[in-house]
Amino acid sequence: MMMRSMKNRIGLCIGGVIALVLIVLSAVAHYEFEEAQFRNLDYRLRTDAEVVYQILLSDGLYTEDAEKEVRMVLESQAGTKRLGYAIWEEGSEESWLQKAEPLDMRALFGGRQEEFGFSEGVHIEDFAGDVRARVLWARYCFRDSEGNGERLVHVAMAISSESPYHEISEFTRLLVLNGVGLLAVSTAAVYGIFRWGFGPIEVLTERMGQISGKNVKQVSFDFPAMPTELLPFVRAWQVMLSRLSEAMEEQQRFISDAAHELRTPLALMKSTLQLSESRPRTPAFYERTIRQTLEDLERLTRLVQQMLELSRLESLAARSERESVDLGRLLEEIVDQYSEYAQARGFRLVYERGSAWVRAHPEPLRRLFGNLLDNGIRYGPPGTDITVRMELDGKFVRVDVHDEGGQIPPEECPFLFRRFYRVHKARDRDSGGTGLGLAIAREIAILHEGEISVRSCPEEGTTFTVCLPREGDS
Repeated sequence: MMMRSMKNRIGLCIGGVIALVLIVLSAVAHYEFEEAQFRNLDYRLRTDAEVVYQILLSDGLYTEDAEKEVRMVLESQAGTKRLGYAIWEEGSEESWLQKAEPLDMRALFGGRQEEFGFSEGVHIEDFAGDVRARVLWARYCFRDSEGNGERLVHVAMAISSESPYHEISEFTRLLVLNGVGLLAVSTAAVYGIFRWGFGPIEVLTERMGQISGKNVKQVSFDFPAMPTELLPFVRAWQVMLSRLSEAMEEQQRFISDAAHELRTPLALMKSTLQLSESRPRTPAFYERTIRQTLEDLERLTRLVQQMLELSRLESLAARSERESVDLGRLLEEIVDQYSEYAQARGFRLVYERGSAWVRAHPEPLRRLFGNLLDNGIRYGPPGTDITVRMELDGKFVRVDVHDEGGQIPPEECPFLFRRFYRVHKARDRDSGGTGLGLAIAREIAILHEGEISVRSCPEEGTTFTVCLPREGDS
């Protein structure tokens, strides 16, 4: 079964690394300890062989003094378990001095002379027969004091290696126990550190689990001893919750405003029909009632369509790709389309043409500038000009839609793009507006990574400004 816990995964990895390090260190320690044990035995064997050689060199071979001193060296050392020794001359059938129990050194090395030749030297090896031993075979060349030539003398001896092997076994057992103990302690320490280190994440998880639509504003962002590495995550979480809270407030406000806006024409239609039904009326009254009801239905239909359009704009970017649009030509087409309508309302549209290309969805862009022109025609003073001007501003293209109205209070300009928001007297229901036109314009501008703003004063009139990134610079 796959472990899904990050703590378990990291803990397993660290535990594996610790175990590997312990194995390597234990192997090195075991090798060095074993080498030290056998170096000690080899050093003792070499020292004894060198002492024997010096005795034979000074006292001579086959002398009583030499025999006594050699036996003293080989048999009287405390803490050394001799398993056998032998000293013989090359070509002699008998050993000059030997101890053949439990190991017969003459029999062990006597038949291996051809293997090493007759040159001088010392050979040490491990013997693993019935008893464990470290054995030495040395050959020394002596010159005859009478000048009769050279004499080759073999010296072989064995020391028990049971004690080093026992020490090595005990050391290995100690390494295993210590390794297991250290691994257990380090693993427990790692998991304890993880539990302490992941504590803030558990606090975050608990608080995130308590978030709901009712208490999103009451979530506390105060965390004790928050690690530096988690601060970006906490800040991003705060921003996310703030945006979520704003979106939920906007949704609740939209639902409330939509319900209010839908209720008004329905209430008007209901009261009109109830009035016509209360008693017999003249045909003219019924005609007026039907006309008023149809107007209310038309307004209601337009309101529902604009609400659906706002909803569709949120997913437009995911459903279709943008295309290159000649913004100057697009604005010219929109101005031509609205010219007759503007003239019928007493306005003249003036277009100061420019040239710029943008990456956009053409139809929503038409709706954006169409809404701005429609807004100027509805609320501007008749008999004046409505000017559309396009200018390049660095990486952006700026489009201004100006009318001579200027009746929007400056303090209300920031709220003008809210859904269903109306400026008192300047934008009322008598004009036929729904309060969604500028909200739709703002959503379209945001959809194209742009922005929309408004300036208004009686001296200069009202100017809506749309900034869009130019193609290749967004």
